[in-house]
Amino acid sequence: MLNVNIPGYKTINAEHLVLDFNGTIAVDGLLLEGVAEKLISLSSLLHIHILTADTFGTVENQMRNLPVMIKKLDPNDQDSQKSEYVKKIGPERVIAAGNGRNDLLMLSVSSLGIGIIQDEGACSQIFTSSDVICKTIIDALLLLINPGRLIATLRN
Repeated sequence: MLNVNIPGYKTINAEHLVLDFNGTIAVDGLLLEGVAEKLISLSSLLHIHILTADTFGTVENQMRNLPVMIKKLDPNDQDSQKSEYVKKIGPERVIAAGNGRNDLLMLSVSSLGIGIIQDEGACSQIFTSSDVICKTIIDALLLLINPGRLIATLRN
């Protein structure tokens, strides 16, 4: 569990990290450098879930030997599928990260939503659906590994 008290904002008691695959932790179906190590580090604190329509058919190979659960989505209505997944495991216990329009609902219902920009860019609505925006997934994962950074960003 990851517990972070953010003064003037909220206390986060997270058990789950829900991540979009393409555009968030992978580009063109390939896991970004450094992500595997960060996921391994966070797996002692959080159950890690990867949600994807698996556009490139690579998620299982790219996630092999990593401590993650993969949920393949139907290519249609991904936004509602991701939101329902988070609601099912308990949104008050979820930190989520994503970059696309299909991530907006998931980010807004989670206890902490992290918008990612990276190579694919980001849907402009990510800025209003997320609690914090990061330029890379590595930066986002480091917020969780070093929660003092998260506190510095969100405290009042």
